[in-house]
Amino acid sequence: MKKLALISAIALLGACAGKPPLGTPEYLAYQTEQKSQQRVASMDTTLKNAPDWYKNQQDFPGHFVAAGSDVSTDMQFAIDKAMMVAKIALAGQIGSNISATLKSFISESGDAVDSVTTNEVERVAKEVIAEVRVHSYEIVKHQVIREGVQYRAYVLLKMSRTVIGRDLLSSVNRSETLKPKIDRSAAFKQLESDIEKFRSEKK
Repeated sequence: MKKLALISAIALLGACAGKPPLGTPEYLAYQTEQKSQQRVASMDTTLKNAPDWYKNQQDFPGHFVAAGSDVSTDMQFAIDKAMMVAKIALAGQIGSNISATLKSFISESGDAVDSVTTNEVERVAKEVIAEVRVHSYEIVKHQVIREGVQYRAYVLLKMSRTVIGRDLLSSVNRSETLKPKIDRSAAFKQLESDIEKFRSEKK
C-alpha cells in the first residue's frame, strides 16, 4: 500500500514538474504548446475519418470538381457550411479558368492584353461566377460523421464546363471591350459552335 502511494506521489510530482507555475510566461508557452498538440491530434483524426472520395477526388471529364468540409453542433448547419466551402473552391477554379481562357482568346486574335482589357476580363469572370453560383452544380457525394460533440460534413460538388461556357459566351457578347477582340479567335468561334450544339441537343 505504501509502495502504491509512493508511486502515485512520484507521478503527481512529475506532472507538476512538467507544468510551469500559473501566470508565468512559461505557463503561457506551455498552454500554447498544448493547444497546438490538440489541433494536430484533431487534424489527424479528421484526416483519418474522412471518406476516401474526399481524400482522393475522382476526375469527372468536362466538369469542375471541388470538395468541402466543415463542422457544427447542428448537423444541417455543418452540411450548409461544407457546401459553402465547396462552392467557394468551385468559384476559384471557374474564375481562374475563365481568366486564362479569355486571355488566351485575346492573344490568339493578335491583340495585346492591356490594363483595360485585364480589368474587363476580371469583371466578366466575376459576372460568370455570379450567374452560375446559385445553380447548375451537382452534389456528387456527401457524408456526415460525429466528431467529438460536433458533426462534420463532407460534400463533393461538380459543375459542367459546358454550362459555364454558355454563360461565358453570353457575358462576352455583352462586353463592348472584349467582343471585338475575341471575335477573331478561332477558339472562341469553336466555343460558340460547341455551345450552339449543346443548346440544340437540349431541345
